[in-house]
Amino acid sequence: MSESPAATIHHGPKHQYHLVDPSPWPLVGAACAGALAVGGVLYMHGHGTTLLIIAFVAVLAMMAAWWRDVIKEATFQGHHTPVVQIGMRYGMALFIASEVMFFAAFFWAFFNASLFPTEAIGGVWPPKSIHPFDPFEAHPTKQKAAAINNNSARFIRLARKLFDTVRRSSRTDFLIPVHPCES
Repeated sequence: MSESPAATIHHGPKHQYHLVDPSPWPLVGAACAGALAVGGVLYMHGHGTTLLIIAFVAVLAMMAAWWRDVIKEATFQGHHTPVVQIGMRYGMALFIASEVMFFAAFFWAFFNASLFPTEAIGGVWPPKSIHPFDPFEAHPTKQKAAAINNNSARFIRLARKLFDTVRRSSRTDFLIPVHPCES
């Protein structure tokens, strides 16, 4: 006797790929990100931080739940076969490559506009409508530069003192390898 068609349908996949089940996390993530954006705008307009903090915590909770599901699919359910793992690696490599190209396009546009200004921006860089500030006129900038310079000098003095102490110490065999054939 032959089996019924309904009995042969659900014996598992006949391929090595993982077809994901419907997940609520993309929709929840979009809602949380939207609430985070609205909370940021409200905070910038002086309406408090309540929505911003709640949305930020919601985004973190959504990320943890989504990653929990992915880890459960990969480890306990065994859906991430070697073919799926290679696909994930290719996907991550393509994502990183697209980000590199994205930033390269922005830098290309900046350097193109600044090195070869066109008539659209008045033929000069920066454009005539933009009035850049002098960073050395503002007092906080000078104070920050002085603090950085002072801390850098302190760090260099400390590093020199530490190096001199190590160099003068009697036990330096942990710094310079001694070969047994040398006398």
